Amino acid sequence: SAFDVVIQISRMVDGSRRVTHVTEVLRMESDIVTLQEIFSCKPLGGAAGSHYDRPVPTGIRPQFAGKLADAGVTIPPESFDPGPAQYRLATVSGGRQA
Repeated sequence: SAFDVVIQISRMVDGSRRVTHVTEVLRMESDIVTLQEIFSCKPLGGAAGSHYDRPVPTGIRPQFAGKLADAGVTIPPESFDPGPAQYRLATVSGGRQA
């Protein structure tokens, strides 16, 4: 119950680090943690460890979006729609980036 999201950062072959996955932690059943991927990146050129493309939404709206809204942070629903138009970060309330 302490974590809502896991952000994975991977080291690229050139030594730089990039966000490669954004995953929501849903629940724990016994010793099994249930996760769902919200954003993912694919390696450019298909080679693991190479540079990655920008994070792309998987089409799943996270359940923790309600907690963000309660805290005054609103994220437009279209931010979670998959597709080429989503190769940008959504602007959230207050001019911050999500």
